[in-house]
Amino acid sequence: MIKHEDILAVIEDIGLMVEVSSLDPSLELREQGLDSLDVVNIYFNIEEKYDVKLPEGPEDQLKTINSIIEFINNKKA
Repeated sequence: MIKHEDILAVIEDIGLMVEVSSLDPSLELREQGLDSLDVVNIYFNIEEKYDVKLPEGPEDQLKTINSIIEFINNKKA
């Protein structure tokens, strides 16, 4: 089961210019100072680490850490 700490560790490993510990898992990543390239980089690394394919369309896009965790856990269940 994936937890918040797991996703935060992936984000931290990427080396983005954001204070990972200050990220709110319920807020959209883009609202927290991450640009679209950062978000794509996060998605790519999460897909590789957890062997999942995240939705690509803007209407399907997982915008919060909580939604990413829920999606992965549902796929792995």
